[in-house]
Amino acid sequence: MTNQMANQMTIIQLNKLQSTIEGLDKKHHTRILRILYDANAVLNETKSGIYVNLTILPQTTIDKLQDYLKYALNQEECIQSFETQINSYKLLLAPEQPN
Repeated sequence: MTNQMANQMTIIQLNKLQSTIEGLDKKHHTRILRILYDANAVLNETKSGIYVNLTILPQTTIDKLQDYLKYALNQEECIQSFETQINSYKLLLAPEQPN
């Protein structure tokens, strides 16, 4: 694999990382901001939000962001699964409605 191909893959991965972060709730954005702040990342704030140039972040910071995203998405899946189970139990335990 050439260096240019590796850079393109990295850009594709960073775009996916960016899209995933943008799709998260504000509570997750706060934690991601903390990771970036702790890494001394350059943060650019505008009226519409905070922007970060992901291409200049060290790989260790990218790894921390990816680890947090895996954790956050796993937690969301677990919560949805528990909510589905709770709703099915509610249906089972609900008194039958007379016709």
